[in-house]
Amino acid sequence: DILDPYFFMRFDVYANGQLPSADMRIQSFHFAGGFESSPFHNKDRFLVQDIPVRVDYKGVAELPQPDQPDSLVRFISREEGTYPMFRIAESQLIYSTSDWFSQLQERLNNIDACVWNTLVDFFMRRVEHHLADYGAAVYRDDIIFQRIALAGFIRGLSSALFAINRRFEPSARGIMRLLFDLAELPEGFDGRFQVLLEDGQNAERRFEIADMLTRSTLNLVMAHEIL
Repeated sequence: DILDPYFFMRFDVYANGQLPSADMRIQSFHFAGGFESSPFHNKDRFLVQDIPVRVDYKGVAELPQPDQPDSLVRFISREEGTYPMFRIAESQLIYSTSDWFSQLQERLNNIDACVWNTLVDFFMRRVEHHLADYGAAVYRDDIIFQRIALAGFIRGLSSALFAINRRFEPSARGIMRLLFDLAELPEGFDGRFQVLLEDGQNAERRFEIADMLTRSTLNLVMAHEIL
């Protein structure tokens, strides 16, 4: 639905060597309107017949090795989660000069259990970190830090649950749509998570719910002997 504010077309361009300059890209996309190029990231945005388009340029050397847990953890520590791998695994290949991207997709779709376990461990540590921050912010009645810590907790917990289910996570826009359909969720997850998101809950109650969600997720992890 092009009227949906979430709608846009995304293209990921993976390349070796120097990327074309913003000026050269503007000339290449002469047919587009509203061209914008980020001075901080290799990203372009523009309109094609009123359809929003985003192009992200990435160096091949920046990508992690799917069969190396340390490589993946170093990579996702700079990201919000496994969304970059989701984009690779779920992408439809339009053009390539070799088969390296198809091979990368195949490797991502056949990640070893030990790699998933490392990701779960990484995300659960992130969850516990944000939970501790949230508890401290509640104790200090620090409203701003409460919101920041709670947002980090929600994102970290979502990342952990997708990893437990051996799935890469979608963008933040798609988490709500896919999270509740995961096959393995902690006991009482639906109700507790909804309470966590509701307006009107006091901070102490939210912290109790967050703590219960953390404990039940750890129980789920241990039940599957993931860690």
